[in-house]
Amino acid sequence: MTAATTSEEKPMDRSPTRLGSVPVGVSAIVALAVVFGAACSDPAPEVTLDDRVEELQADLIGDGATADVAECVTRLAEHDLRVGDLDPVTLDELVLNCERADTVLNGTDSGESVGPLASVDGPSTLGDDPELDALWRACADGSGQACDELFEQSPVGSEYEQFGVSCGRRDDMLNCRELDETDSESAG
Repeated sequence: MTAATTSEEKPMDRSPTRLGSVPVGVSAIVALAVVFGAACSDPAPEVTLDDRVEELQADLIGDGATADVAECVTRLAEHDLRVGDLDPVTLDELVLNCERADTVLNGTDSGESVGPLASVDGPSTLGDDPELDALWRACADGSGQACDELFEQSPVGSEYEQFGVSCGRRDDMLNCRELDETDSESAG
């Protein structure tokens, strides 16, 4: 006689694709979703331009820069700060230029510097050099770019340098590019 198989004797389904009554694939997907969701639920806070400016100013002041120099650097570096971090070489150049400008504006410039900004002999004032004269006139007419170029190209300690760094003797301005922004706003 053949032995009849009853439901009690039927072996339990222990195939590798099932975990209890939930398929293993579904369990893995649920576990991944939980882990991925936990990892992504707290995204890093977005760093704003103001945050970058404040951090850079604090770092500069912590390294010994004056508040005026720190403000000058961050204003000049604003575009770079919008798109990411500031290149260390660019930062060093900006610090040197802003320190030089601060020294000239505060009347403590002896005309003597060290390093790449060493004093050079050459033209000193309006009428001494045609190219610098053209920049002087453009600066006086309100071109911030011309003022910056005059400052950068003029000999250290010269009247050309003083006129350029002061944005054409505009005492209320630290960043000559503001002249160009004012012109473009009034034209628009």
